[in-house]
Amino acid sequence: MNNIQNDMQDEKKKKDDDEEKKIFLELVGKRVKLKRKEMNLTQEKFAKKADINLRHLQDVESGKINMGIWIFAKIARAFKTSADDLMCED
Repeated sequence: MNNIQNDMQDEKKKKDDDEEKKIFLELVGKRVKLKRKEMNLTQEKFAKKADINLRHLQDVESGKINMGIWIFAKIARAFKTSADDLMCED
C-alpha cells in the first residue's frame, strides 16, 4: 500500500510541476512579447535582432516551448536587459 501511495504522490508532484512550468513559460513569453512591442518591433525584426529563428520566437511568446539558456540569453541581450527582468514581475 505504501508503494501505491508513493506513486500517487509522485504523480501529483509531477502534475503540479508541469502546471507550474506551463504558467512560468507563459509568463515569460508574455513579458518577451510585451517588451518587444514596447520597442515597436515586429516578431520578424526582433527575431533578426536577437539572432534567433522566427518560429522559435513565436513559440517562446506563446509559452509553447521551454527555451534553452542560450536562446534566453540572446533574447535578454537583444532587449539590453537582464534575465531577471524577463523572469520576474516588477
